[in-house]
Amino acid sequence: NLTLEKVTIECVSDVKGGYYYVGAIAGENGGIIRNCRVSGTITVNTPGSTVHVGGITGLSQKQTKYLENYININVVGSAVYAGGIAGEYTRNSVGALEQCINHGSITAIGKKSTS
Repeated sequence: NLTLEKVTIECVSDVKGGYYYVGAIAGENGGIIRNCRVSGTITVNTPGSTVHVGGITGLSQKQTKYLENYININVVGSAVYAGGIAGEYTRNSVGALEQCINHGSITAIGKKSTS
């Protein structure tokens, strides 16, 4: 039950081989996120690293329900996992990604990109 408006997140690094998990509510979610709404911008520029970036959470391993994203995402990385709600949602997640809406845009550039 959280609303975050006009969020601005900027992550810049020249580290090679690093891992970044970026989201407005959580970089990595191991709990339950419900009834949340976010708006703003996330910019990640880590050309030598693996990046998981989502409007709500970078990586989600648990239930996410009733979420609305208005964050615009711009990301550069070696390997990029980007999504409006979650950058990556693991297949062995407990619970489900349910009743979520993405209104934000995603621009992802990487040697390997999944969005």
